Amino acid sequence: MELSGSFNPSLGNLSYVGDVANGRGKTADEVQLIKDDNNNKQVSFMFTLEPKVLGGFGFGANILYDVIPSNPGVAGRTNEIDETIGGAHAFYIDEHIESIAEVQLINHHSGADGFHKGGYVQFAYKLFKNIKPYYRFDFLRTESGDAFFRGLAGVENTDSHSLGIRYDWMPFAAIKLEYRHADSTANNSNAGTAQISFAF
Repeated sequence: MELSGSFNPSLGNLSYVGDVANGRGKTADEVQLIKDDNNNKQVSFMFTLEPKVLGGFGFGANILYDVIPSNPGVAGRTNEIDETIGGAHAFYIDEHIESIAEVQLINHHSGADGFHKGGYVQFAYKLFKNIKPYYRFDFLRTESGDAFFRGLAGVENTDSHSLGIRYDWMPFAAIKLEYRHADSTANNSNAGTAQISFAF
């Protein structure tokens, strides 16, 4: 169930969205669509303010709370885990410049408390009407001893840098070429990708 909206106070446009939903399953990749393994629901709220005096600039914050079901078949998962996710975001967008930043903190209250941290910063500049090169930096910092994320592929300390170019060749379609270099706890990697995306 979702409630969202926006209004225009004297300071600028304020938008918001709140959700109540089935939360996480027993494992990180389990999606609970029609049932919930416990009696708790995930609740979340996010807002964004775009001040009138700072045209093109906006910022906001989000909060989420959930109770993850126990999973007795896995060591350290005999009890439910309280999960809190809090974050903030900011952006500046005008005719040529697009800059976006976001950070999220995840805390699992499971006897080995610690905050996992992740976020990104992206900057793009529109050279022509439909060509936009960009750069993005992503990071992830994890705490050891988390019973929920333990052993999950991809959940490790990582810094990554991406360079790309986006070409909007139609109003509803775009082509993107990207190079990405990632330094993680386990190894380093380089990847090149090409993507065609459509919107309807």
